[in-house]
Amino acid sequence: MIKNSKKITSITRRHEFFVMRQRLRFQLFCEQCADEQEFVSLDDAVLFSGLAAREVVRLIEKGRLHYLETSGGHLFVCGESLRQAAI
Repeated sequence: MIKNSKKITSITRRHEFFVMRQRLRFQLFCEQCADEQEFVSLDDAVLFSGLAAREVVRLIEKGRLHYLETSGGHLFVCGESLRQAAI
């Protein structure tokens, strides 16, 4: 006795998209470096350093990274201190 069998085919589609945005870089005076330096956003500091965002914030809290914070709460990291911390 042969049972009726059904063949089920499943199709999966995967869509990916990337959001491209301009990197935020500013030439600002860094008081700790006592010179004009390139400052980058927190997101870009994470991207450039390969560190997790929380680790970047910890380095700021320990004083190993120089930063500026806007009145709106946006954080910018000194590129030179970021390079020094990565060494």
